[in-house]
Amino acid sequence: MGREYREHLKWCYVNDIRAGDVLTVEVREDLEPDPPRERRLDEEAGLDDVAGLQLRRKALEAQLADVNEELAERGAA
Repeated sequence: MGREYREHLKWCYVNDIRAGDVLTVEVREDLEPDPPRERRLDEEAGLDDVAGLQLRRKALEAQLADVNEELAERGAA
């Protein structure tokens, strides 16, 4: 499998786990696995370095726009 097939799967969210919890992993062949709670493809899979950086920049610009909007709503811009 190459980079173009990379998926991110989640069965548990970090916020669901607390200090003192005991996690047990049991590997069995006689049961069907639980489906993941979340499944997404790696947006950068198969991209060259420049395209990957451009995708990251676009995401950061969107995040910055959200922060600027929230600051403006709070009168702190």
